[in-house]
Amino acid sequence: MPISDSSPERRNLILISLAFIFYYAAGGGFHGDEIRFFVVNLQFSKPEVLGIFAWVLIFWFALRFYQKTHVVYRNELWAEIGRGGVSKLLSVKACRLAKEQLRGANRADHFEKNVTAQDIRPNGYLGVSIVCNFSDDSGPIVHQEVVELDGIQGLAYRLREIVSHAITGNAVAEHLIPYVLFVAAVLGPVWSQNT
Repeated sequence: MPISDSSPERRNLILISLAFIFYYAAGGGFHGDEIRFFVVNLQFSKPEVLGIFAWVLIFWFALRFYQKTHVVYRNELWAEIGRGGVSKLLSVKACRLAKEQLRGANRADHFEKNVTAQDIRPNGYLGVSIVCNFSDDSGPIVHQEVVELDGIQGLAYRLREIVSHAITGNAVAEHLIPYVLFVAAVLGPVWSQNT
């Protein structure tokens, strides 16, 4: 059964990780000094060499997957979050902060206009930048104000969005799950002893 995937690196890492997980979960092991394949008349008298080869292969596939995706994952995750728009609660908070920023700059001319929040961007590790649009009744944007949510507020928003997109988004499934399977496979000798 061929498994199609647009990324051969991801496919290879997932398949070998699943093979390791199944091997350890099913209590796999080599009995005796020889391994024989029934389909082909092939015999190995040093099974430890096959084990070493399998371990080298899983780490090689993990390295190749990391090389291809370590930059892409964060960008795709934030692109998904940005496409999702701004939640109502965050929109209200951002617009209120934007009005306070304008008030502090003595800009009272836009207070009665329509205010909508859009365009979320990460700002450092704990911050989020949100652009608030102030528009008039005809619709065109009169003024834009950038609101920075940092500290606890920024972290809470980021965590909530990441968890939400982990369930509904594609970036986590495509880039994070293969690493989770890899870690489970590598820790197979540890967790299989406890079952």
